[in-house]
Amino acid sequence: AVSLLHEYRKGTHFFVGSMEFPTACHSVLGEAVVKGFYPEDVTLRITTTVMAPDCPSQKTTQQFKIAFEASAEANIKATLNGESILLKITEVAEGEHLSL
Repeated sequence: AVSLLHEYRKGTHFFVGSMEFPTACHSVLGEAVVKGFYPEDVTLRITTTVMAPDCPSQKTTQQFKIAFEASAEANIKATLNGESILLKITEVAEGEHLSL
């Protein structure tokens, strides 16, 4: 499962997550694919890549952010490198905002 913080504000969903990698040469990118109409079907595509094959072993954490417009009732699922994954979504506290 991938853990994400979520905020819904003025018609826009904001997600922030992070992943741990064995080297600093790994990167992570997140994007949203929105299909259909109310309630929309949204797939959060999370993709990891290795930018250099020979990289010293040093654990690092990479953060990713995803924002998209959809209704509050949108059906949200996710993939990691093309494979379906479980999401653990935590809503930000009322009155707080994610820094994007």
